[in-house]
Amino acid sequence: MQVAVVGGGLCGLAAALTAAEGGAETVLLEAGALADGGSGRNGGQVVPGWSRGAADLRQRYGDDRARALLILADQARAWLLATIARLAIDVDWQPHYLFAAIHQHHHADLDRDVAAHAALGLPPPVLWDSRQISAAIGTARYSAALHYPDGGHLHPGRLCQGLAAAAIAAGAHLFCHSPVLRLTGSGPFELATPHGSLQAERVILACDAAAGQFHPSLAGRTLSLVSAVMATQPLATPPMAAPWAVADSAHQIDYFRQTGDGRLVYGGLARFDDRVPRDVVAALRRLLRRTYPALADTAVSHAWHGRIAATACRLPLLAEPVPGLFAALGFSGQGVCLAPYAGLLMARAAVLAHSLPDDWTTLPHRWVPQGALGRGIGALVGLWYGAVDGLLLATARRPR
Repeated sequence: MQVAVVGGGLCGLAAALTAAEGGAETVLLEAGALADGGSGRNGGQVVPGWSRGAADLRQRYGDDRARALLILADQARAWLLATIARLAIDVDWQPHYLFAAIHQHHHADLDRDVAAHAALGLPPPVLWDSRQISAAIGTARYSAALHYPDGGHLHPGRLCQGLAAAAIAAGAHLFCHSPVLRLTGSGPFELATPHGSLQAERVILACDAAAGQFHPSLAGRTLSLVSAVMATQPLATPPMAAPWAVADSAHQIDYFRQTGDGRLVYGGLARFDDRVPRDVVAALRRLLRRTYPALADTAVSHAWHGRIAATACRLPLLAEPVPGLFAALGFSGQGVCLAPYAGLLMARAAVLAHSLPDDWTTLPHRWVPQGALGRGIGALVGLWYGAVDGLLLATARRPR
């Protein structure tokens, strides 16, 4: 069987590895360099669950689907860690993740998520108070948080490199700077690139938002967000007692982690107008100052930005639009964990005829505005979210 994978990020690399290990003749086509999109330009956080919390999932989709989705997310995390161990990829894995409330009004949301896990018969996260948070991560900014011991963080670039090396060792052929210009046929499919064409019995679209150009049902299902990250030099006295990952409850979230060698990796600046700040480091320093005032002028060794494809419901789309054509897109900030698992599921469906999980594939996805209209609406949404977050930050009671 011939399998073509379009996209060389976490989703595509996991799909290529799985297809090759399953005995398929596997070719991966990447328009640029491997992991040059969101897969290599993120904050490295392995966040439990989905972009919507357990209580929100229950309200939107009911108990049965909410439970199934949360179990799927846990399977994704378990598979990722097992694969890292099996392939012996050095990703600097560090366990523990905190979801922190920026305002006391958000405490009720944390309570609802704990109760929702319990109601669904799933292990709940642990609710922490300000003293526990301060002792763990060295900041007095947050008054409550949910502690997920099974979450954590890793080096996403090393993960991509390890998956690519394993896919090649399994027999997959990876081609960079080979954009797919056209996809035609219906099994076999024909994929045209600037360097020639190839045929495949199965095609896996792991190119995120770009998948929309290959099938109309996938077009207009995501919007593009810009986020940025910087990494400090190793700190003589790191703020955290141990290397943890943290994200907060703002609309324009701050997310940060401490690496094994004592660096602070700080991310944020969610831009809904798809524009990159002129000075990423200066903008991120302003965010860092809110959380760790004493570290605001710390030397920065690296800074980067990337684009995140998000769906209207903030849950990724997984589909088989026509027989033999599979697609996953719109990971909405959860791609480190969910994207490679989506690649695994699609490759198993392509090579082993496994069924894709109905609870994921039947999620409803609305069309979202594209182009200049989408950027304009995104700018207005960003202004609104920024104003709401600013009001919350201004009126938040500092923990004692």
